[in-house]
Amino acid sequence: MGALILCTFPADRADFRTWILDRVVVLATRNEAGIKFVGTEQGAGPGSALSTVGVQVASVTRARSIFSEWRSEESYIRAADVRLLLMEVVGGSEHAGALFP
Repeated sequence: MGALILCTFPADRADFRTWILDRVVVLATRNEAGIKFVGTEQGAGPGSALSTVGVQVASVTRARSIFSEWRSEESYIRAADVRLLLMEVVGGSEHAGALFP
């Protein structure tokens, strides 16, 4: 089982994106984590779009540690929504029916 750290922030805030990417680069060089995806959700009005960066971490223990480290940093961007999502591996579409009957 692995984990995703989901970081959601206003799409026009390049400083948020840089903050996350700066930390992930260090983790990636240690083979601890990497960017799984970057997505943008269009909002209802101008300037309301949200970006989400998914940081994949193979170890749940390490993901919890990273999550805590980020939240305790003085430079932590408090306006961003940072969440920890624990993942279960599903072998394929045939197993999805068992999880979602």
